[in-house]
Amino acid sequence: MSNFPWSTVEKDGTENKANIRTTVENPVTDPIPVELVGDGLSGDIQNVFGSISSVASSTLTDVVTYTVPAGKTFFLLHIEVSGDNIAEYTVDIGGSTEAFKRTYFTHFNEDFEFKGVEVSESTTIRVKVEHNRTPLGSFEARIVGNLV
Repeated sequence: MSNFPWSTVEKDGTENKANIRTTVENPVTDPIPVELVGDGLSGDIQNVFGSISSVASSTLTDVVTYTVPAGKTFFLLHIEVSGDNIAEYTVDIGGSTEAFKRTYFTHFNEDFEFKGVEVSESTTIRVKVEHNRTPLGSFEARIVGNLV
């Protein structure tokens, strides 16, 4: 049993897992004020896809870019990348490298999880690729987030 009058913890008898029931009661008749700020889950979903083909070896190339509109804030949630060649992917936000991943044989898809990183107005998110194989390469990327 919990030490708090508004929370109850009970064991369910399997694998020591607890069932938690929480009841919040305000002893005063006024409601409890709650304000959600910058949750990254509200706003308009932005799903920006880009692809490029015939990329020569050792050529750093933009696959997709997104610039946050003036007066808005973008909450970056996820970037996915793929291609038909071994490659190195870089995510730049406002000119600074924020993430880097490599793909290799049998694993040509990668994901970057940002979970609501705040990107301010007029800032550009850029996904770049470079490969060092002889054949020309084709690459894709998607930027997903919420625009508030």
